[in-house]
Amino acid sequence: MKERLPGDKLLWRILRPVLKHPFIKRYNLHGIGLQRLPEPPFILIGNHAYFIDAVLIGALVSYPIVWAVASGNFSNPLSGPILRAGGAIRKRKGVPDLPAMRKMIEVVDAGGVLGLMPEGSVTWDGEFGEVPPGTAKFLDRLNVPIVVARMSGAYLTKPRWADHHRWGRIEVEFQSFED
Repeated sequence: MKERLPGDKLLWRILRPVLKHPFIKRYNLHGIGLQRLPEPPFILIGNHAYFIDAVLIGALVSYPIVWAVASGNFSNPLSGPILRAGGAIRKRKGVPDLPAMRKMIEVVDAGGVLGLMPEGSVTWDGEFGEVPPGTAKFLDRLNVPIVVARMSGAYLTKPRWADHHRWGRIEVEFQSFED
């Protein structure tokens, strides 16, 4: 029997097939370079342009992704149970978090896909945010391929300051960097 990857939870097995195509259609979502994805383990790094970036990327990637998520999202009555059921890693925002880092290492060591949005917050202006110091050193220590998922169009589809969703095209370009 094939060994399951970290993040391969019942929630992922049920929701991904059901929601994949509606999300792709609703958000006019396009993946570029999906054929460049290596076999797990790898780290997937995305820019944080939209509050559901992780869901949109997850609709495109065929592997379960274990996301590191700001701890405040776990106390939300809607997102908290979903994050826990999906196996997300609780991360304190803006500070080094050793327990979260250990869990991230466990995901990679178990052959999984670790998802990070190192900016930490959804952008206010569509520009890339700063990546905390030490991030590159931590990623280098993991010694697995890094895949960058560069999302464009999401910020204009639903800016953080806007009340309503706008129709647009969201593209996620995947680029793999292997040691």
